[in-house]
Amino acid sequence: MESTAPKPFVFVLMPFDPEFDDVYQLGIQAACKDAGTHCERLDEQLFVEDMLSKIYKEISKADIIIADMSGKNPNVFYEVGYAHALNKTVVALTNNANDIPFDLKHFNHIVYNDSIVQLKSKLTKLVEHLVSAKVTRQCSYSSGVSFFLNGIKIHDGTTIDTTIKSTSNLFGVSLKVSLSNTGSEPLCKDFCKLGLVVPKSIYRRGESQGRRFLTSHNQNTHIIYFELPDLILPEEIVEFNIPLSLHNGTTWSELGNVDTEVVFLSPYFVSRLAFKINFVGSCS
Repeated sequence: MESTAPKPFVFVLMPFDPEFDDVYQLGIQAACKDAGTHCERLDEQLFVEDMLSKIYKEISKADIIIADMSGKNPNVFYEVGYAHALNKTVVALTNNANDIPFDLKHFNHIVYNDSIVQLKSKLTKLVEHLVSAKVTRQCSYSSGVSFFLNGIKIHDGTTIDTTIKSTSNLFGVSLKVSLSNTGSEPLCKDFCKLGLVVPKSIYRRGESQGRRFLTSHNQNTHIIYFELPDLILPEEIVEFNIPLSLHNGTTWSELGNVDTEVVFLSPYFVSRLAFKINFVGSCS
């Protein structure tokens, strides 16, 4: 039997402009419905008090606030500030990432780039998480990540074996690095970085799973950075398969234990784990 309990209330802040109607009706409202919430914006309501008082009241009673920041509308910015002052959970949306101020980018936000289909998909997933976790206050934040290499959890100072499939310096080694969000809030791509520090003799070979690996040189080591998805929800695991090669003059069998470090950076915390990769086994 369908539950008669009231659904979580989502109040939407956005410019009163017809150009946002499709974004609201097909993207935001549809996503909230699929996530099991009741969604409204001010122009759908009947009220006798002045508009600003009504907005204050709706923000105050809402479980989740969704705000479209596209176009840097000053009224929306003001209302978002009021919502944050009440410690409300605010999900910011924008068609252009530059429309979200720097100070707000570390909060939940989605950049939809003219794609309502993309907006609906990402917003449904995020609202479902906020409802299921009953996250209704930004101050309830807890953070943390875990790392895995080839399915083995990485701890500081541990050694993990990796099998060499070929003695060739060009092929034969592929690492599977996994990141698990163990915190209570989604991790946002714009303000997070994941990297693997390795000796300069080792470099990434091309691309894997459509994700580009960037390299930053620093003395005898360099960092292979991973391009993260837009959002990593709590308990979600993201995997990267990294094909590795060696520069000429070095072979895998000569490496043995390699000092390595996995690094994760975010506005809330930094996680660095130093460990060793032991390249073992070969075929002739």
